[in-house]
Amino acid sequence: PDAPGGPADQPFLAPLAPRSAPASAYLLRYGPDGWEVDCGTAHGLREGAGAAEFTVADAEPDTAAPGGLVLWARDVRMERTLVDPVGWVPDRALVYPVVVSALALAQGGVRLAGPADAVRELAEAVGPLPSLRVVDGPERAAGLELRVRVAEREAHVERRDGTPFTAPLPYGGDGDVSRVARCLEHLTRWHEIRDLAPRPSPLDGLVRVEIAPWNAAPGEVLLPDGGGEIVCPYTPGPDGPEAPLVSIRLHNRSLDRTLWCLLLDLTDRYACHSVLYPGHFIGPGRTGHVLDGDPVRLSLPQGRPVAPGAQTRDWLKLIVAERELNTLPFQLPAWDPYAAPVSRDLGPVLGAAPGRWTTLTVPLRTLVPAQGAEPVTGPGA
Repeated sequence: PDAPGGPADQPFLAPLAPRSAPASAYLLRYGPDGWEVDCGTAHGLREGAGAAEFTVADAEPDTAAPGGLVLWARDVRMERTLVDPVGWVPDRALVYPVVVSALALAQGGVRLAGPADAVRELAEAVGPLPSLRVVDGPERAAGLELRVRVAEREAHVERRDGTPFTAPLPYGGDGDVSRVARCLEHLTRWHEIRDLAPRPSPLDGLVRVEIAPWNAAPGEVLLPDGGGEIVCPYTPGPDGPEAPLVSIRLHNRSLDRTLWCLLLDLTDRYACHSVLYPGHFIGPGRTGHVLDGDPVRLSLPQGRPVAPGAQTRDWLKLIVAERELNTLPFQLPAWDPYAAPVSRDLGPVLGAAPGRWTTLTVPLRTLVPAQGAEPVTGPGA
């Protein structure tokens, strides 16, 4: 299957070529309940009036107010947010691309350390980003704490315990400050998706994720180890270690609910995509098959040598809802400090009554076992 923005999104009978970068993953339109943006609690927004501010992307200079064409959230629902325009009147016949320009509570708290000039530059770069705020202590951080330590022309982005999120970033040249800010924003969004969870929901537990060895007997599934991970080892082959193949199924155990399901793959390179199961309705008692039933190959990322002890981690994030969601906000490329920021394509705006949703996260580890090592995870009923 193709990811959003791929060949399936090209104009019909047009040559395959990169599409112009759109402004935003969110759209504003006029619906049955007034102006709405296709972004809600299922995308990470908090409930309540004033939880977020949106601004029209790339507004024409002669139509924009000094602070941009702004909208305030008045009711955040599952798949959409009802908004009020501030000081301007949108055209009901148009659909506007919008961006999140402010949040009542930032998802990431950033602590800065290093030379005074570097701390000041980074604080100025982080300040306008709605998902981040600079804090002066761990007790002031939001859900995720990121520490940036500048030393010897490098910026070290670290966790609360001092372990690195990424390799050190260069610091001191043109574009280095914005690169660090992009990294912080990317890491914050990735962790927000991975940790996304609603309040207790009637949908909890209705959809089960089953991972089984390819061509396994019916009912044979892989079980988590003592650490809660499903571990899938490479196996010996005639030409060296071979990557494991698995089948992944989503089983709707409900007796009377048709549920919309999306399966995200969050990688240890801080990417997130929906290629495995890009969002479909599954009927009660029915099963959805990842990749339309084709095998899923669990391999090390390109460039990571297949050597004893090598491993990679994925987190499979299942999102279950009563209504279809805009999936573009969940797409993240792997973090690359030297790549330009990637814009996302525009998605549909769905207007309807608020609904229920839930999530489930399945940690998955693929490794190349040392010689003579016993399997860590095996099949089980």
